[in-house]
Amino acid sequence: PERGVLECRHGGYPVTVSRAVLCLETVELCEDGLERECRRTSLSCYLHKHLMCDGVEDCEDGSDEQQCGDVLQETCYRRYRHETKLGIPISWIKDGIKDCVSGVDETADIWPTCRLSADSTRQVVDNSTCA
Repeated sequence: PERGVLECRHGGYPVTVSRAVLCLETVELCEDGLERECRRTSLSCYLHKHLMCDGVEDCEDGSDEQQCGDVLQETCYRRYRHETKLGIPISWIKDGIKDCVSGVDETADIWPTCRLSADSTRQVVDNSTCA
């Protein structure tokens, strides 16, 4: 797979989105809005979230690799293409956006959680961090 290409659907048809048009708020290219899932990692850097935590510094200050939080051991091919499978940041698990080509990041009941209250849980790397 080519790095820098996002695959999604528009009007029910598969489309390929170039890196050049990612993060443009005025353009709607993907039915699920993945092309607009961008983050400001520092004052000088705004980029697509799939460029974060991939082992490549895309920001001059390296902030895209410093703000990963917990990253799971589980790996997947991201919909924004990379040559290899990459770890999944815990904040992407069950967030309503299919980040992995396989959709495993949105699969219910396979990810460890800790119960915060009767109706609230949080995702964790493994159940040993619940204490």
